[in-house]
Amino acid sequence: MPRKPSVAARTSLYRLLGVVDLASSVQAKYVGDADYTLTETDVAGRAALVVQGLMRTPTVSWAGTLHALTGATIQLGNATAAAVLLIRDEDEKAWALTYGMGFQLLDQAKVDGGFGQRIAIRTADPRDLNSLTRTTLDHRSRTDRFSIPGGDHLRGFGVGDYGEIVSRLVAKAEVKDLTGGEKPIRIRGADALSVPLGKQPEQLVNDLDALARIMDRDPPTDLAVLEQLVAIKNEPDLIRALEGDLEAALGDPAEATRLSLSWPHERIEENSPPTSFKLRGVGRSPSRKVHDGDPRLSDLLDAVGKVAKGKRLEALKGLRVMLFRDADATEPISAAIPGLQWLAFETDRDGKRYCLHDGRWYLMDQGYAEKLLARTAAILAREPAFQFPDWPLGEPEKAYNQRLAAHVGGTFLDTKLIRTVLHRRGIEACDVLSNDGALVHVKDLKASAPASHLLAQALVSTDALLHDDEARAKLRDLVEAEGGDVATVSEKVRTVVLGLGAHGGALTATSLFTFTQVTLARQVAALEAQGVEVLVGCIPRP
Repeated sequence: MPRKPSVAARTSLYRLLGVVDLASSVQAKYVGDADYTLTETDVAGRAALVVQGLMRTPTVSWAGTLHALTGATIQLGNATAAAVLLIRDEDEKAWALTYGMGFQLLDQAKVDGGFGQRIAIRTADPRDLNSLTRTTLDHRSRTDRFSIPGGDHLRGFGVGDYGEIVSRLVAKAEVKDLTGGEKPIRIRGADALSVPLGKQPEQLVNDLDALARIMDRDPPTDLAVLEQLVAIKNEPDLIRALEGDLEAALGDPAEATRLSLSWPHERIEENSPPTSFKLRGVGRSPSRKVHDGDPRLSDLLDAVGKVAKGKRLEALKGLRVMLFRDADATEPISAAIPGLQWLAFETDRDGKRYCLHDGRWYLMDQGYAEKLLARTAAILAREPAFQFPDWPLGEPEKAYNQRLAAHVGGTFLDTKLIRTVLHRRGIEACDVLSNDGALVHVKDLKASAPASHLLAQALVSTDALLHDDEARAKLRDLVEAEGGDVATVSEKVRTVVLGLGAHGGALTATSLFTFTQVTLARQVAALEAQGVEVLVGCIPRP
């Protein structure tokens, strides 16, 4: 018996925003090109535009290599078909159905980023997810793609932690409102949506209307976590507005209460702190001045403050920060890192919170922000058994840590590195090893300095001491050399204490930047998963 023809065909669908006329959704270089035709039409009474043509490559990219190997003349090119059907929707919105290389024709500034994922989240079976792409927004900014072909719950992918963005989702779904939706389908969602759509005009328009209604739904409880953070892209007007807020903060540091320094760890070769740094791209020639210690927010603000207001963000984007191991700045431990990637910034618009992290903008779900704040408050409430002494302004960190070691009857280890096969350049086990074996890390939390650097150091050193016998042996040797009690170096790290210097009062969750809260929550969870208790102490800075 012949198979019944399908009433729907799988299609790549985009949602477009800010569409004044349909032709404006096409990249200008293809409009008027002899290889492309634009045909105005309608689909079930709705204004539509068909754009079609051939993308030509006169010479294939590998022709030169093959010619160099053989001496033969290679006269080959490619012609790839591309088409897009644009259908008008309401309020300067439109749909784009792409075929072949048709997605290349679209003006990416008008593409509604994450549209496909929002549909997938609202229709997917939470128990039958097949694949997802996740970016972790902590000090590493790592991106991973996970696949479980047989399907699993979100928990099976290890997703649901703080500071995670899922940018692509593949899952089984039931979308009964779609043409041919009587059976479960495989749905793929990112910026685009891959889903079967009706083959007839009326069916197609009904399907598009159904998808619009789906976007208005709240996400299901099991998958709502996937919308906690959304990367902002292809929204130039919004990004310009956010950059305007950042420009204002750069232009008036006294008002920059939500501007902070952020440590781009993933671009730095080692965990030990730099001895010096240089700022490049300041003025007309590269700077040769060597600065001592770590970069500070004031270093970046002073550098861009040399240019006129309104031009400081542009100057920041051109600024480069390079870290060095030695005081003479001859041994680099980082590349020349763009100044924008050293900043964290938060701003509110239309009741929504936006955050700058690692040079990119993100929208934060309000419910997620409240949950993260509560988690941070719970962590800060875990105080150590001892009380940190005051840390007067002007006292160097090294001198304070020496006093702290005496105060707790422990061993002073600030800047004392241990080197192993796994950590050849050395790691700092802690600033002070207390008399009960706790690793105490101290960091001054100025209003301009989040705790991500301290937290990363704590995680790296604890992980080494938990899993590396050589690291524990080297720590015992170091404690003995410093005149400490070797018995305080236990076979297993049980406690890490974070001492955070607070300016202007007590340390609270609201005093920490959002991505510092993210880093704190993630690092504490990582240590707790290994059986390590994490305690936080406030260090008054009168």
